[in-house]
Amino acid sequence: MGITPTYFIILNPINLKEFVSKEDYEIFAGTEWPSYEEFVQNTKIKKSSIAAEIKNFVELMYKKHLTKQIEEPKKTKNVFFNFLVSLAIPAIIGLSLFAFNFTSWTNFFCILLVFWFVNLLHNVTLHRWLSHEQFEPKWYFRPLLLWNLTLVGCWQPLEWVVRHKSHHFNTDTEFDPYPPSIGFWRLLVGPHQSHRDYQLTTELQQKDIQFVDKYYYWLYTANLIVFFLVDPNIVFLSFAFLKLYTCVNNAIQNWMLHGSDRNGQPSNISVLYEFLFSGDGLHKNHHEKPFAFNYGFKERSDPVYFLIRFLAKKVK
Repeated sequence: MGITPTYFIILNPINLKEFVSKEDYEIFAGTEWPSYEEFVQNTKIKKSSIAAEIKNFVELMYKKHLTKQIEEPKKTKNVFFNFLVSLAIPAIIGLSLFAFNFTSWTNFFCILLVFWFVNLLHNVTLHRWLSHEQFEPKWYFRPLLLWNLTLVGCWQPLEWVVRHKSHHFNTDTEFDPYPPSIGFWRLLVGPHQSHRDYQLTTELQQKDIQFVDKYYYWLYTANLIVFFLVDPNIVFLSFAFLKLYTCVNNAIQNWMLHGSDRNGQPSNISVLYEFLFSGDGLHKNHHEKPFAFNYGFKERSDPVYFLIRFLAKKVK
């Protein structure tokens, strides 16, 4: 990444507004700086002094929010095999064991309700907090959110964060890890497009986040043992309604919210989607304002908005 004395240029396919918000820009902008709209279009800068000021600002935002590319593109391998072994087969076995061990419909629906809330917190933690740093949780909610990640068992948190950052920086380009143009089935099981690795922000280098990421599957296994002693059905159903559902839902979100009609552009759909699938119904707004927890709206009435306000000590 670099800036010449006369032109403002990004040397890799990164959308400026993905890591430089209009609010941040207007706070730092000098009187001779271009407008934010001109800025995100890589406007020609005539004065070298202004170019230097903007260069320092961009580097500040780049380090503060996201990232620096450090490796060449990689290919995801054996995704279909991993899907079968870690998701599909455990889901079939889990549902079979649950049917054999069935106790009551009340118990079944209570477990599903808990799983829905776990999935909602999972999205808030992995997507809203760790990937986009939209908010900073209160100290007593921080361990709860990190523990919640270990209940799902689909992917290590920071691995997902890296792929999602790559998706935002390279949306609908050849470097997008999961563009909708490849179809729903490939979004679900691969093989996916290349993706790039990124350095972690200061927040993601915190010891508690690193600990959860390093021992993720050990912590997940420990949770399964504990919950099996409480009620085996929790474990049986979690294979289908946490592991498999979370993975499938992730593919559905990328396929629907980037235009299942294959135009590939991020689109807004009903905010009811957030309630039903713990997703991001206002996805077009999300790509335009990825660090704003309300996507630029002053008022929101969806459940995720109120949940984040409750969990956060500071929001953007």
